[in-house]
Formats: sequence, C-alpha cells, structure tokens
Amino acid sequence: MLPNDILSLFSREARGQLIEHEKNRGPLEEIGVRLLEPLECIVRDGFFELNYIVDDTQFHMILDQLFQSSRYRFTRELQEYFVTLSGGIG
Repeated sequence: MLPNDILSLFSREARGQLIEHEKNRGPLEEIGVRLLEPLECIVRDGFFELNYIVDDTQFHMILDQLFQSSRYRFTRELQEYFVTLSGGIG
C-alpha cells in the first residue's frame, strides 16, 4: 500500500485510482507525473495509465510538496525527469 505521504501529493480522485489499481495490479514501483498527461504507474509486470490528467495547478502543487518550495536543490533530478523519494513508494 502506498504511504500516506505519497498519496497526499495527489488529488482525492487520483488517490482513489492509485489505491484501486494497486489493489488490482500489485504494488506500484514508480508513478510518472507529466503536465497535461495521465498519471503513469509502473508495476512489476509493466505499466498502465490512470484515467486522471494532471493539470497545471495540480502539477505545481505536487512539485512544491516534493521539493518543499526549494526546487533549486533538485536541479539534477529535474534535468533527468525523475525524483527519488527517501524510502521509495513501496
């Protein structure tokens, strides 16, 4: 099950879908977040997209929460298009 600090990054609708798909497909290994694109979830045997599009407001809220409003500290991660969270998501 996804930790609450990960789930809290997303809207109620996205959280519900993440929880439901994790129950059906197994533990999530990665969650891909792209502006104006569906959330992409990677599991052991492949990936799937949620029926949830990340809008501009949601995207910036996620970034602010992840980086605690200090994006400059994560320059390398942003350039490589990923952020690794301590403890991961599993």
